[in-house]
Amino acid sequence: MIRHGIPFVTGFDIDACAIAMDITKPERLCTIAGTWSINEFIAEEPVLHGPVAMNSLFAIPGYYLLEECSATSAGNLEWCMENLIDFKEMQEGESRRPSVWQAGS
Repeated sequence: MIRHGIPFVTGFDIDACAIAMDITKPERLCTIAGTWSINEFIAEEPVLHGPVAMNSLFAIPGYYLLEECSATSAGNLEWCMENLIDFKEMQEGESRRPSVWQAGS
């Protein structure tokens, strides 16, 4: 059955970002600072040991997309501050203890 309309392709946003940033050679890197912090590059072989968290097939035949990801972006920090920190209590405690913003606090 043929359906008419707007053609589209599905996939992962991490793949789409790498394509949008012209990651077409292994020496190019992609960094995404959104809800997650994602660092990625392409390689002809997957990394099955060591520090790389994820390997997936890439849009360019013969290449894998290697990704290292973590939920450590500024958006997550902002959410935690708005939802988990009692600012009134924090402000009252500022005079009794070091600021939560100082290193080593």
